[in-house]
Amino acid sequence: MPPQRGMELSSSYQEGGPAQGRNHLLIIGIDDYLHWPRLHNAVRDARTFAEALCRHYQFEEADVLKLFNEEATEGGIYQAIRELKRRVGPNDSLIVYFSGHGHYDREFDEGYWVPYNGGRDAEETYISNANILKRINALDGHHILLIVDSCFSGSLLTTTRSAQVDEHFPSRRVLCSGRLEAVSDGAPGTHSPFAHLLIARLRENTAPALDTTTLIQHIKAHIGKQSKQAPVDGRLQHSADRGGEFMFHLKVGEADYWARISQQGGIEGYEQYLNTYPQGKYAAEAARQLLLLREDAVWARARQNHNELAYRNYLRQYAGTGKYLQAAEEQLQGLEAQQEERRKVLEKLAQQDAEREGIQQKFQQLVDEAEGLFQQEQLEPARGRYRESLQYYMDGFTPSYSYIEEQINLCANGLAFLQHIQKGREAMGRGNHRLALQYFQEAARHGDDPKLEDLIRVCRQKLGQQQARPEPENQQQARASSSRGADGANAAKTGRLILKMMGWGIGAIIVLALIGIYWPGEDPAYPPAAYTPPGQEAQGLGGSPTEALPSSYTALVVGSWSLEDILINGQPYSYVTGDFLNWEQYGYTFYANGAALSRTPQGNEQQTYRIQGDYIYVHSPIWGGSPGLIRQLDRHHMKLLFYIPDGMGGTMAYEVSFTR
Repeated sequence: MPPQRGMELSSSYQEGGPAQGRNHLLIIGIDDYLHWPRLHNAVRDARTFAEALCRHYQFEEADVLKLFNEEATEGGIYQAIRELKRRVGPNDSLIVYFSGHGHYDREFDEGYWVPYNGGRDAEETYISNANILKRINALDGHHILLIVDSCFSGSLLTTTRSAQVDEHFPSRRVLCSGRLEAVSDGAPGTHSPFAHLLIARLRENTAPALDTTTLIQHIKAHIGKQSKQAPVDGRLQHSADRGGEFMFHLKVGEADYWARISQQGGIEGYEQYLNTYPQGKYAAEAARQLLLLREDAVWARARQNHNELAYRNYLRQYAGTGKYLQAAEEQLQGLEAQQEERRKVLEKLAQQDAEREGIQQKFQQLVDEAEGLFQQEQLEPARGRYRESLQYYMDGFTPSYSYIEEQINLCANGLAFLQHIQKGREAMGRGNHRLALQYFQEAARHGDDPKLEDLIRVCRQKLGQQQARPEPENQQQARASSSRGADGANAAKTGRLILKMMGWGIGAIIVLALIGIYWPGEDPAYPPAAYTPPGQEAQGLGGSPTEALPSSYTALVVGSWSLEDILINGQPYSYVTGDFLNWEQYGYTFYANGAALSRTPQGNEQQTYRIQGDYIYVHSPIWGGSPGLIRQLDRHHMKLLFYIPDGMGGTMAYEVSFTR
């Protein structure tokens, strides 16, 4: 059994930012202790970690302080931190890496680093976490990251909180190899399990910038396969931390990065290049290579699934241009011929009602078994039962032949495909196109859907538009500072609103529509009309004259309206939900040609509307064409009354008031 980085002492004790500066590194590794058991890999881990950073990332040897074995005394460690106080500037970043023995005093809830000369049962010779954190908080760096690979290191953590992956804001973060338990040192001549995962991920990375959160999640996800320890991370309390993130930037430019990506030649690499340089010098070639590689992947999945639906999907996606069109047609024809032959045989056997009923019972038995296995997420056995049921399928049986084929594909691709599509749409609804792009690209690895390419293209266009609009540095900083607080408040408020409105059933969709929370593209029954600027109301979407809307209310409704209030069953919205919103940020602009523009803090959405009698219909994926009774409409005020099913057999009244 490999030694552990810590031990029981006595019966009393039981187990790239906005202003780029320099990157500093302090590494501490101790194998040969004066009074504690010898470790095998602490120095090797620390030295290899420093080499990986200096070789692959934007760290220089001149900015690295190294303390190994007898150099890492209590005084030596304190003196090194004092030297960092002189070196590290406000725009610089610092990583402190400690690899050695640790100790935890449960009686006083205090953790310690054990220096080279630390005595046995002599806490006064150790370095307490309190002293470490006090000195770290005294440094001026923009980002400071502590990585501690020792026993009981989790006691360093004082508080945790979520954060955006954004290096613009300062951070004070800690990653520990374990919580309050002993951790493995690894076999002699190797690395500890924690250091092995950390260093391997840094070496294998091809993205221009690797964020700390991704690195931590990788270690947590894989360390359980190698050791019974649970890495933890957190942020320092009462520090300069503002929820930012240290980024590991590779030592490459766009040309070098492209050379590395094109040499490796994988889907993930080309996607990383386009995510980083959506309008880069090699973007067109990267997109071309992606199309070729994705076609190969779609064809490989079709061959794996080997059913009619898979081949039809390939033919639909690559009609007229695919490399495997002839092969797909031949496979599809062969499967159709086999199916037709089976149907003829079954029809002949089922000429008598009793025979057909027996076939149907066998078919239903297999489908029921498959459905039960699918619900238990036993996908491979379920796939076999579904396939076997097709041997007994006849026209008129339920479920349909296409449903069973779809279930076979779901079994093959897993549930991850649908989950990533859902998460991507939610991210798009929040305006986070970079996160949505990651989800859609991950979904493409699990299944085939022609809509995916459209969603990925929209995300890239949005990201390209953001890069194409540079702002002065002072405006960028001011906007980043102000939007950070506003986005956090809006996100928290939106979360509370959804939770509170869930209990109100379907009626919540009106409020969600008004505050701009929706998933675009899910209801093709009402595609939004093209936007018509003011002054062109007499022109239709195609440039031809458009008839005026057939209603006496038309002349009054045209124009811009701001939301004034919402009454839910006669009660003010703020009373029902407990939230107070700035209603002036929400509203509609109605045009005489039937076009409408929804305005929210998250952006504008093009829609259409029509007036029929005393009702107005706003056609959007959320409103779904639900009619609103016009209770009041004059030059300055408008009140609309909606009756919405509450999901429990009744209805709820929503009175929405607007003002000019």
